Amino acid sequence: MKLVQRIICISSAITLGGAVLCSFSAGLKKPTVEYKRVEVKQVTFKDTKVEFVYSVDNPNPLGLKDIGVDYKLFLGVTEKPANGQPTASGNDIKFDIKAKAVSEFRLPMTINYEGFFETAERLTKIILSGQKTIPFVLDTTFKLDIKILKFEIPVESKGELPLPEVSTKDIFPGKLGEKQ
Repeated sequence: MKLVQRIICISSAITLGGAVLCSFSAGLKKPTVEYKRVEVKQVTFKDTKVEFVYSVDNPNPLGLKDIGVDYKLFLGVTEKPANGQPTASGNDIKFDIKAKAVSEFRLPMTINYEGFFETAERLTKIILSGQKTIPFVLDTTFKLDIKILKFEIPVESKGELPLPEVSTKDIFPGKLGEKQ
């Protein structure tokens, strides 16, 4: 008889635990993500180092670990191309957010301008023509897939990135007018 009572108690506890977990997970909400800005860290003739900054608001009573981020960066466009190849892309960058908090997420990226413009000569001509920036579209997806909460949050960001500046010393090394 005692064995039957134990089985009933264990079974009841499992059922009650499952019901509590289900009701708890039903109350969980998808976080919200907002693109804030791009911060330029370094601009050289070869590449530019930037951080795309997002605000992530987690309304839930528990922190979320291993949120994945996938991204595709398109340079030289103001609208995301339907079938275009991205200039840069990345998958499964991970980060955590605290419970009931707004966290900042920074997506660091090094953008190779020489690779995008194909040659340093073409990049130089564009800069010498007076162009100071290049438009971008950044397609980012924040995602989490755990038993109690699953979500995908797409965020499209647009803006301008600075192009390097070219001075006469970059074009004519050494001192101008100096006899050699």
